[in-house]
Amino acid sequence: MARSDWKGRIGRLPVLGNVFTGLRGVWSLSAWRAQLRQQIDALSERSQTLEMRLAQAQAGTERAEMASQALEARLVQLEQAVALLEPGLQRERAADAARLEERLARVADLQARYAQTLYAHERRLRATSAELRQGLTQMRRVAARQAFAQADLPAPVPAPALAPACRLAAQALDAFLGPEAEPQLAPFQHLLAAQAGVGEPRGVLLPAGFASDWAQGLGAFTAGSLAAVVAPAGAGALQRAELDALLDAAAQALRPDGLLVLAYANPENAVVAGRLVVEAAGAPIWTPPLMERCVRDAGYGEVSVLRYAADADDGLPAEAGAGFERLERWLFGPRRFAVHGRRAGGG
Repeated sequence: MARSDWKGRIGRLPVLGNVFTGLRGVWSLSAWRAQLRQQIDALSERSQTLEMRLAQAQAGTERAEMASQALEARLVQLEQAVALLEPGLQRERAADAARLEERLARVADLQARYAQTLYAHERRLRATSAELRQGLTQMRRVAARQAFAQADLPAPVPAPALAPACRLAAQALDAFLGPEAEPQLAPFQHLLAAQAGVGEPRGVLLPAGFASDWAQGLGAFTAGSLAAVVAPAGAGALQRAELDALLDAAAQALRPDGLLVLAYANPENAVVAGRLVVEAAGAPIWTPPLMERCVRDAGYGEVSVLRYAADADDGLPAEAGAGFERLERWLFGPRRFAVHGRRAGGG
């Protein structure tokens, strides 16, 4: 059976075709309007999203502007603070620079002084080595002469009568004390101070140039009339017999518990020992233990040895600088010593 073509027949009808075309156009317009409405809704949503983002951006911009204003205000405050602190900072920098320059100058001065001290120490050590070599050479010569000397020693020459120029005189013991006393008595101030204060004690200062006449001079004093007998220099020239006579004469002149002080160059110091050998050849060399034993054997009590530094005018060279003094103390020891004792109370 043949198929019916009703659509074609309808299309051939002018009115029905127009109606169909119109309906199709209406349907297409409705679809377009629906699609357009969807696009408008999507654009609205996007516009709202953009507006929200714009509002957030504006809020962020406002916050950034507020923060920028706060930072600008803080910057102004900091600039003002720097302007106030800058003069003080400049003064502090100038003071720090001045202190640094002063310290650098002090360091340079200390370095220069240290170099000078080292140079002086080196020269002194070289001189000391030369003195020691000279002293050892002289000691060998003396030992050689004594080894080959077979003859008996000559008889001692009797001591001459006491010359008027060396007559001894007693002084008030207060004259031995205080800043106006003889500088050589400074090491014994504490010993002499213990003798003062009871009655009117008197003492004798033995002159260095007449050591051989000391015993005879002390014999002129009344027994037990002196509180102290002090020989700050010169005792090293005494022979053993003269020393024994001096110890006996001093014990006779001193009161009970009277003080005897005899000072010597200290041969424990190597420089002093070398000079004693060179300059005082043939004279006895009195050491602290030997003198302590001699004074104790003479009947004195409370015998002791005091070692002390040499004075500037005692004939021994004085060195400048604490460094060399420490070095000399470590290597050689004090340059002088004094033996002191007291007359026995019942003597």
